[in-house]
Amino acid sequence: MSMKGLVTRSIRRYARGSAPLATWNSVSGSSRLAALIVLTGSALLLSRLGSQSLWIDEGLTVAPVLQSHSLRELASLVQQFDTQPPGSHALLYVLQSFLPASEFFLRLPSLIAVEAALVVLYLLVSRLWNAKTGLAFLAAAQVSPLLGFYAMEARNYGLWLFASAASWYVYVAFLDAAVLSYPARKRACLAWALAWGTANAASLWIHIFHVFVPAAQVVIAAIIWTQQAEHPTVRRRLITLGLLAQTVTLILFVPWTIRLIEEFVSGQAGVPWTREFTVMNVPYYLFAAHFGMSFGPNLADLHVKPLAVLFSEHPAALILGGGAVLATVAAYLRLVLLAASNVESRWKLLAFVVAPATIAGPMIVYGAAFDFPLHIRHLLIVWPLLPLVLAIALTRLKWGRAYYATVLVLQAYALAGLLFNGYYWKDDARGAVRFAEQTSNGAAYVLGDIASYYVTTARAATRSSKDFDPSTDDVWILDNRRWELQNVRDVERIANTLQALGLEQTGHYGQFHGIDLIHWERVKQ
Repeated sequence: MSMKGLVTRSIRRYARGSAPLATWNSVSGSSRLAALIVLTGSALLLSRLGSQSLWIDEGLTVAPVLQSHSLRELASLVQQFDTQPPGSHALLYVLQSFLPASEFFLRLPSLIAVEAALVVLYLLVSRLWNAKTGLAFLAAAQVSPLLGFYAMEARNYGLWLFASAASWYVYVAFLDAAVLSYPARKRACLAWALAWGTANAASLWIHIFHVFVPAAQVVIAAIIWTQQAEHPTVRRRLITLGLLAQTVTLILFVPWTIRLIEEFVSGQAGVPWTREFTVMNVPYYLFAAHFGMSFGPNLADLHVKPLAVLFSEHPAALILGGGAVLATVAAYLRLVLLAASNVESRWKLLAFVVAPATIAGPMIVYGAAFDFPLHIRHLLIVWPLLPLVLAIALTRLKWGRAYYATVLVLQAYALAGLLFNGYYWKDDARGAVRFAEQTSNGAAYVLGDIASYYVTTARAATRSSKDFDPSTDDVWILDNRRWELQNVRDVERIANTLQALGLEQTGHYGQFHGIDLIHWERVKQ
């Protein structure tokens, strides 16, 4: 029985004077344990939240926030810096009036959003399965290195996960009120439909790829409409309120939709780079969903090195990681077969198969068709399937528990690497900029993705800058992301520009993680 069922039954028995103490203790005990898991995970991530410097991906969010003086200006700058709507940017913009603009506080909203998302997903899993499965899900999710990475990043993905989780929760509540409850709760149906549409609109304002979620929810509603809602009144209610929810989503997202249309017409829509989609993307998604970018190869190696080279450098990690992925896939297939074999449990196929297939499937097709650089972060809203499978496998399957527990142990190890092993950290722009300023004799240029955030005495610019003061005699280039051809070309073009100004390369420093710091200066004769 779900947590909701336990509480309802207990209240009814209590009203009759015979509330079972064991039931109340079970529910309250689960809540206390859930709170302990969330607080422990939050404290662990919180302790490392400001330890690493910002990097270019975070700069896409931070730069327009720090440069804007109004929400109107913010929306305009977001279009220049980022390819996503300004939902997460607006949140940071509002919070910057109350919080310091340090790495810690710029990332704090992401951490809070991720932990809030886990609480919502815990409640949803407990509602659909039971409290024990919900706790197992929460514990499995909390040790995820992938989730830890985006919980400690000043971007929109943590907030997107929370908004998406809220969307699924109110969606299930809507289905419960509109289809499963008898007699129907008309006001509750309307309220949940409006909440459903609002939650999806909020999610779209955070990430445009959320468009695949309401599409998946409509597909699931159509399946329920044909299989469950046999009464004509129920069918009409499901269609009417479902259309109302989609209308609310469209209306609330109209302002940014107009901007997207304008960008499409002008040819400025989409990201400015492409990446060829290959069949190896899929196993990479599965590996990254388990271990993020902190088990074996780090983020830079995963971008630039072929699989054969990665395997020769990290054989143990890739073998163990591959085994963990296979164990999870085996558990997933077994759960799918068990759900399909029983009429009463076939509803689980909606969570195991229909929801992930109708979200991830179109995303992958889009990436393959347009060479879109589809990264694991774009699939973060499908990621909860992984801890759900592991949670159910550990709590309900009679064999293989040692394998599934091993998967969690390996994930915890990768999470520790993310937090405490500098090999897996973000590029050390902070250290490189400080070194450049301390080493320069006078005013200098520092060129890099996030240099403007860290400079105090120097002048900052990006590597795409073309104009320099003719009197420039000291330039530092933060060379990173060398797997991207555009960055390589920018560094080469800057070198030619500086040579034409009479500067020479006089230093090369590689002690900063992920960055080659190149020094150009005017050599006095």
